[in-house]
Amino acid sequence: MDTSINQEFIVNSGEARAWPHSRIGRFCNLEDRNINYWNSYLNNLGRLNRGKGSAMAIGSVHMTYVNANEIGKMLSIKYSKVYESSHKAFNLHRKLAKSFINYAQSKQNGDMVQTPFGPIDLSDDQECSAKINTEYWNYANVRRSDMDAVGKGATSLAIFPYDHDVFEQELEDVAHFLKNEGLNTKYIDRARQPHLVIFKGIQSISSIRMLVPDNQPTELPLDPPVILTS
Repeated sequence: MDTSINQEFIVNSGEARAWPHSRIGRFCNLEDRNINYWNSYLNNLGRLNRGKGSAMAIGSVHMTYVNANEIGKMLSIKYSKVYESSHKAFNLHRKLAKSFINYAQSKQNGDMVQTPFGPIDLSDDQECSAKINTEYWNYANVRRSDMDAVGKGATSLAIFPYDHDVFEQELEDVAHFLKNEGLNTKYIDRARQPHLVIFKGIQSISSIRMLVPDNQPTELPLDPPVILTS
Protein backbone atom coordinates (compact mmCIF):
# COMPACT_ATOMS: atom_id res chain seq x y z
CA MET A 1 0.00 0.00 0.00
CA ASP A 2 1.26 3.48 -0.87
CA THR A 3 1.74 5.35 2.40
CA SER A 4 3.57 8.39 1.02
CA ILE A 5 2.64 11.79 2.42
CA ASN A 6 1.49 12.84 -1.05
CA GLN A 7 -1.43 10.44 -0.82
CA GLU A 8 -4.42 12.65 -0.01
CA PHE A 9 -7.27 10.20 0.49
CA ILE A 10 -7.87 6.62 1.51
CA VAL A 11 -11.01 4.68 0.61
CA ASN A 12 -12.15 2.43 3.44
CA SER A 13 -15.53 0.66 3.36
CA GLY A 14 -16.68 2.98 0.61
CA GLU A 15 -15.85 6.15 2.57
CA ALA A 16 -13.15 8.61 1.53
CA ARG A 17 -11.31 10.45 4.29
CA ALA A 18 -8.46 12.92 4.11
CA TRP A 19 -5.13 12.03 5.66
CA PRO A 20 -4.07 14.09 8.68
CA HIS A 21 -1.63 16.95 8.26
CA SER A 22 0.35 18.39 11.17
CA ARG A 23 2.94 21.12 11.48
CA ILE A 24 4.90 22.62 14.36
CA GLY A 25 5.22 26.37 14.66
CA ARG A 26 4.29 29.63 16.34
CA PHE A 27 1.09 31.49 15.51
CA CYS A 28 0.23 35.12 16.18
CA ASN A 29 -1.41 35.97 19.48
CA LEU A 30 -4.90 36.93 18.27
CA GLU A 31 -5.80 38.43 21.66
CA ASP A 32 -3.02 41.01 21.56
CA ARG A 33 -3.98 44.68 21.27
CA ASN A 34 -1.97 45.07 18.05
CA ILE A 35 -3.83 42.39 16.09
CA ASN A 36 -6.37 44.89 14.75
CA TYR A 37 -3.48 46.96 13.37
CA TRP A 38 -2.04 43.87 11.70
CA ASN A 39 -5.43 43.04 10.21
CA SER A 40 -5.57 46.52 8.71
CA TYR A 41 -1.99 46.28 7.46
CA LEU A 42 -2.54 42.93 5.73
CA ASN A 43 -5.79 44.16 4.19
CA ASN A 44 -3.94 47.16 2.78
CA LEU A 45 -1.11 44.94 1.54
CA GLY A 46 -3.59 42.80 -0.37
CA ARG A 47 -5.46 45.81 -1.74
CA LEU A 48 -2.30 47.55 -2.97
CA ASN A 49 -1.13 44.39 -4.75
CA ARG A 50 -4.42 43.20 -6.20
CA GLY A 51 -3.84 40.87 -9.13
CA LYS A 52 -0.38 39.85 -7.94
CA GLY A 53 -1.52 37.50 -5.21
CA SER A 54 -3.24 37.65 -1.84
CA ALA A 55 -2.28 38.72 1.66
CA MET A 56 -2.53 36.18 4.45
CA ALA A 57 -5.23 36.44 7.10
CA ILE A 58 -3.61 37.26 10.44
CA GLY A 59 -4.93 34.00 11.92
CA SER A 60 -2.96 32.08 9.29
CA VAL A 61 0.32 33.95 9.73
CA HIS A 62 2.75 31.65 11.48
CA MET A 63 6.38 30.65 11.81
CA THR A 64 6.92 27.04 10.76
CA TYR A 65 9.55 24.90 12.45
CA VAL A 66 8.53 21.55 10.96
CA ASN A 67 6.08 21.44 8.07
CA ALA A 68 3.34 18.91 7.31
CA ASN A 69 5.38 17.09 4.69
CA GLU A 70 8.28 16.56 7.10
CA ILE A 71 6.10 15.34 9.97
CA GLY A 72 4.14 13.12 7.60
CA LYS A 73 7.31 11.46 6.34
CA MET A 74 8.64 10.84 9.84
CA LEU A 75 5.41 9.34 11.14
CA SER A 76 4.50 7.29 8.06
CA ILE A 77 7.95 5.71 7.92
CA LYS A 78 8.07 4.79 11.60
CA TYR A 79 4.41 3.77 11.82
CA SER A 80 3.75 2.30 8.38
CA LYS A 81 1.14 -0.12 9.73
CA VAL A 82 -0.75 2.69 11.45
CA TYR A 83 -0.82 4.62 8.17
CA GLU A 84 -2.87 1.86 6.59
CA SER A 85 -5.85 3.47 8.32
CA SER A 86 -6.60 7.20 8.16
CA HIS A 87 -8.46 6.96 11.49
CA LYS A 88 -5.44 5.45 13.24
CA ALA A 89 -3.20 8.02 11.57
CA PHE A 90 -5.34 10.85 12.97
CA ASN A 91 -5.06 9.37 16.46
CA LEU A 92 -1.30 9.13 16.05
CA HIS A 93 -1.05 12.81 15.08
CA ARG A 94 -3.24 13.83 18.02
CA LYS A 95 -1.11 11.79 20.41
CA LEU A 96 2.03 13.52 19.14
CA ALA A 97 0.37 16.93 19.59
CA LYS A 98 -0.55 16.15 23.21
CA SER A 99 2.98 14.98 23.96
CA PHE A 100 4.36 18.20 22.53
CA ILE A 101 2.08 20.29 24.77
CA ASN A 102 3.59 18.62 27.84
CA TYR A 103 7.11 19.06 26.45
CA ALA A 104 6.59 22.76 25.68
CA GLN A 105 5.08 23.43 29.11
CA SER A 106 8.05 21.82 30.82
CA LYS A 107 10.35 24.16 28.90
CA GLN A 108 8.33 27.20 29.95
CA ASN A 109 8.68 26.09 33.56
CA GLY A 110 12.42 26.61 33.56
CA ASP A 111 13.92 23.47 32.09
CA MET A 112 15.41 25.49 29.27
CA VAL A 113 17.10 28.89 29.46
CA GLN A 114 18.31 29.41 25.91
CA THR A 115 14.90 29.48 24.26
CA PRO A 116 11.61 30.72 25.70
CA PHE A 117 9.14 28.13 24.38
CA GLY A 118 6.60 30.65 25.64
CA PRO A 119 5.07 33.84 24.26
CA ILE A 120 7.53 36.06 22.44
CA ASP A 121 7.33 39.49 20.86
CA LEU A 122 9.22 40.25 17.66
CA SER A 123 9.49 43.89 18.77
CA ASP A 124 11.63 42.84 21.73
CA ASP A 125 15.11 44.36 21.73
CA GLN A 126 16.62 40.91 21.21
CA GLU A 127 14.47 40.19 18.19
CA CYS A 128 13.63 43.60 16.71
CA SER A 129 10.48 44.58 14.89
CA ALA A 130 9.95 44.26 11.16
CA LYS A 131 9.65 47.86 10.03
CA ILE A 132 9.29 48.98 6.45
CA ASN A 133 10.16 52.64 5.96
CA THR A 134 9.51 52.89 2.25
CA GLU A 135 6.20 52.66 0.42
CA TYR A 136 7.71 51.12 -2.71
CA TRP A 137 9.88 48.06 -2.54
CA ASN A 138 11.41 46.68 -5.71
CA TYR A 139 11.75 42.98 -5.05
CA ALA A 140 14.34 42.42 -7.75
CA ASN A 141 16.84 44.99 -6.51
CA VAL A 142 16.34 45.35 -2.76
CA ARG A 143 17.04 42.56 -0.32
CA ARG A 144 15.86 43.34 3.20
CA SER A 145 16.66 41.20 6.22
CA ASP A 146 13.15 41.60 7.65
CA MET A 147 11.22 40.66 4.48
CA ASP A 148 12.42 38.29 1.84
CA ALA A 149 11.42 35.73 -0.79
CA VAL A 150 10.35 32.28 0.32
CA GLY A 151 11.41 29.38 -1.83
CA LYS A 152 12.44 29.30 -5.46
CA GLY A 153 10.88 31.84 -7.78
CA ALA A 154 10.22 34.35 -4.99
CA THR A 155 6.48 33.76 -4.86
CA SER A 156 5.91 35.10 -1.34
CA LEU A 157 6.64 37.97 1.00
CA ALA A 158 7.63 37.14 4.56
CA ILE A 159 8.79 38.76 7.77
CA PHE A 160 12.25 37.56 8.80
CA PRO A 161 13.29 38.45 12.37
CA TYR A 162 16.62 40.25 12.49
CA ASP A 163 17.92 38.12 15.32
CA HIS A 164 16.75 34.63 14.45
CA ASP A 165 19.18 32.71 16.68
CA VAL A 166 16.55 32.19 19.37
CA PHE A 167 14.18 30.61 16.86
CA GLU A 168 16.89 28.43 15.33
CA GLN A 169 17.74 27.16 18.80
CA GLU A 170 14.08 26.54 19.43
CA LEU A 171 13.94 24.47 16.23
CA GLU A 172 16.76 22.34 17.63
CA ASP A 173 14.72 21.75 20.78
CA VAL A 174 11.70 20.83 18.66
CA ALA A 175 13.89 18.35 16.79
CA HIS A 176 15.07 16.98 20.14
CA PHE A 177 11.45 16.35 21.11
CA LEU A 178 10.74 14.52 17.85
CA LYS A 179 13.90 12.44 18.26
CA ASN A 180 12.77 11.47 21.75
CA GLU A 181 9.52 10.31 20.15
CA GLY A 182 11.57 7.90 18.05
CA LEU A 183 11.24 9.83 14.79
CA ASN A 184 13.99 10.31 12.22
CA THR A 185 14.69 14.06 12.21
CA LYS A 186 16.86 13.96 9.09
CA TYR A 187 13.77 14.99 7.13
CA ILE A 188 13.67 18.40 8.84
CA ASP A 189 15.12 21.21 6.75
CA ARG A 190 17.59 22.76 9.22
CA ALA A 191 18.62 25.40 6.67
CA ARG A 192 15.15 26.95 6.59
CA GLN A 193 15.43 30.41 8.11
CA PRO A 194 12.58 31.26 10.50
CA HIS A 195 10.02 33.54 8.84
CA LEU A 196 6.33 34.42 8.71
CA VAL A 197 4.70 34.51 5.27
CA ILE A 198 2.31 37.46 4.89
CA PHE A 199 1.67 37.48 1.12
CA LYS A 200 1.43 34.69 -1.45
CA GLY A 201 1.84 35.56 -5.11
CA ILE A 202 -0.01 33.80 -7.90
CA GLN A 203 3.27 33.67 -9.82
CA SER A 204 6.88 34.73 -9.35
CA ILE A 205 7.09 38.21 -7.85
CA SER A 206 10.87 38.46 -8.02
CA SER A 207 10.79 41.16 -10.68
CA ILE A 208 7.49 42.84 -9.74
CA ARG A 209 7.43 46.10 -7.82
CA MET A 210 5.39 45.39 -4.72
CA LEU A 211 3.49 48.13 -2.91
CA VAL A 212 4.11 47.95 0.83
CA PRO A 213 1.94 49.96 3.26
CA ASP A 214 3.94 52.46 5.26
CA ASN A 215 1.99 51.96 8.50
CA GLN A 216 3.35 48.58 9.55
CA PRO A 217 2.76 47.84 13.26
CA THR A 218 5.89 47.64 15.37
CA GLU A 219 4.90 44.62 17.46
CA LEU A 220 4.00 41.07 16.46
CA PRO A 221 3.45 38.86 19.52
CA LEU A 222 3.64 35.11 18.89
CA ASP A 223 2.04 32.38 20.97
CA PRO A 224 4.10 29.43 22.26
CA PRO A 225 4.93 26.75 19.68
CA VAL A 226 2.26 24.12 19.06
CA ILE A 227 1.50 21.18 16.79
CA LEU A 228 -1.49 22.07 14.64
CA THR A 229 -3.30 19.06 13.14
CA SER A 230 -5.96 19.16 10.45
